[in-house]
Amino acid sequence: MTTKASLRVREAALVLGVDVHALKRWAEAGAVPHGRTPGGQMRFDPMTLEQFRKRMTGID
Repeated sequence: MTTKASLRVREAALVLGVDVHALKRWAEAGAVPHGRTPGGQMRFDPMTLEQFRKRMTGID
């Protein structure tokens, strides 16, 4: 998942309203789906993040 629409860690953390380090921990633990660039950097799909945010907050 390294499309143009994917978000960097800092951008994804802002969308979720969480600390960058918390998001990285969640992603490493498998709680937040993510992809990696060929260079190993995490990328997040905006739609998947929105689904995660809804589950996290319990808000549809």
